[in-house]
Amino acid sequence: MRRLDALLRRYYRIHEFSQDQDCLLRLAVIPAPRSLALRDRVTIARGEPVGDLHLWNERVPPIPPEGPGLAWAVSFHRRLRRSLEELAARVEVDPAYQHLRAFRAVGTLPVRGGGQEAGGWSVLACRFGFEPAAGPDPAGLWPRFLEFWENAFNLALVWAYNPASLRSRPFSRLRRVQFWMSRETLLARYGRSDCAVALFLSRR
Repeated sequence: MRRLDALLRRYYRIHEFSQDQDCLLRLAVIPAPRSLALRDRVTIARGEPVGDLHLWNERVPPIPPEGPGLAWAVSFHRRLRRSLEELAARVEVDPAYQHLRAFRAVGTLPVRGGGQEAGGWSVLACRFGFEPAAGPDPAGLWPRFLEFWENAFNLALVWAYNPASLRSRPFSRLRRVQFWMSRETLLARYGRSDCAVALFLSRR
């Protein structure tokens, strides 16, 4: 499973934008799958390049068998904030990312009836500045087939890297949920222009 994960990262050009040991995120550049308007009035056109964020699975703190406690939550929150600070520092100065006006993360999460996310991950994402942009349930046989295997693959990754978190993810209720953040929101919340250039140059 780890070898397949590495192969797919190369295929989809998912790469590390920071070597900070606390960074939990990787990045790919993809065409936006659909048009959308974010809450801060940034409008993204379908096909426009956007940043696609992925968890750096090997670095996610392992959840204890008894479940995520306070120490785990504090560690995860600290590392996720650090990851977004690293992303903002890179985005501010690296020409390869300056055309990206938005970033998204996709989670495979349990949902209630009507498509509402039932766990705490949606609340956590919003606290960090993301906003959910859930689309309609997949219609037709092929989209449902793709979602089924995407969910299965994500659960397999969880099993490989962090098996204790599987208890909160019943397969029958999993849906793909998108969370978005504009470049402006990322830089306003996590950017540090006074030191971004020095940070970027020191890690080239």
